[in-house]
Amino acid sequence: MDFEPQLSRIRSKLAEAARRDPDCKVFGADIHRYRMHPPTTPQRVSEFEALHGIRLPEPYVAFLTGIGHGGPGHFGAAGPYYGVYALGQFGFMPTTPESLSAPCRITSALTEEDWIRMTDFDDALDPDSAEYGRRYDALFDGLMSIGTRGCNAQTMLALNGPDRGRIVAIDQDLNRPSVDREAHFLDWYEAWLDRSSKNP
Repeated sequence: MDFEPQLSRIRSKLAEAARRDPDCKVFGADIHRYRMHPPTTPQRVSEFEALHGIRLPEPYVAFLTGIGHGGPGHFGAAGPYYGVYALGQFGFMPTTPESLSAPCRITSALTEEDWIRMTDFDDALDPDSAEYGRRYDALFDGLMSIGTRGCNAQTMLALNGPDRGRIVAIDQDLNRPSVDREAHFLDWYEAWLDRSSKNP
């Protein structure tokens, strides 16, 4: 799929967002200040995929190789909430090749009842025990951390399953996650730019 038309729109909208918000009043802009490092290379992406035994969603790769890769601030490149991490940064979420390549358990079909069943260990196990940690981490299998929304709210990318490529919002305090409505990373990023232009 040719993502260049959307990438071109995003470049223009990002420049316009920075122009419209010189005081960085949009949420998170005081951190990323609409800046990012130059794009990474397809070779770097391929090396990351090989290391972790995964294949990254194509729209996300198009962003990394066509828009930017990380940023000067701690939280990364300009983007929704506090920005988009550089590839492999992972932020506040513990991540291993095994967890990234494992089947994603969180989907848009997840119900409150499903989540209660999946987290039934939360009151039954010692939070400091190895078993608690194993079951907690397994909740987020198949997801990759790409940014923080503040406090314990994290932005994740679904790497496999029915919602592959979509953005998932999780709460490390184990409130039920949600899958954002946009079809893929670039749509999610562009929707942020559209919202920002209406409310600087």
